[in-house]
Amino acid sequence: MSQITETLSMEEIEVEISLLKARQEKLTELILLRQDVSRLEKGPLRQMGDSDAMKTILTEVAQHFHIHPDMLLIKNRESVVATPRQAFCWLAREITGLPFSVIGMMIKRGHGTVLNACKRMCDRIETEPMFREQMQGLKHRCLEKITAS
Repeated sequence: MSQITETLSMEEIEVEISLLKARQEKLTELILLRQDVSRLEKGPLRQMGDSDAMKTILTEVAQHFHIHPDMLLIKNRESVVATPRQAFCWLAREITGLPFSVIGMMIKRGHGTVLNACKRMCDRIETEPMFREQMQGLKHRCLEKITAS
């Protein structure tokens, strides 16, 4: 019995790699979406509305950074406003699991701004131990207020 060997050209290999990468991206997107849905279904927000939780987080962040909550909504990139806004985005995502676009609507920003804010906060939390402690404490206070309501 002779063995038939199939040989693929480099072009065919590259096409197959592209197709597999596209499938991988779609599956990754599906997994992330399922995780978001699961978080929403299991999170503390089952006891109260999303907007109430978001308002609680906004208020707690403003108090923590000693600014008025409305300051988080203005167009300003100075660190006195940008850092609290980034903290709000990170906490809202961590606590509620809401999509970036929904969090962005609360502060009149797009999903890209929220995504970038979350990444920046994660970087700071990872590299700055004191900041990490502050944010974990703030997260704990937010969760206490949300679940107590």
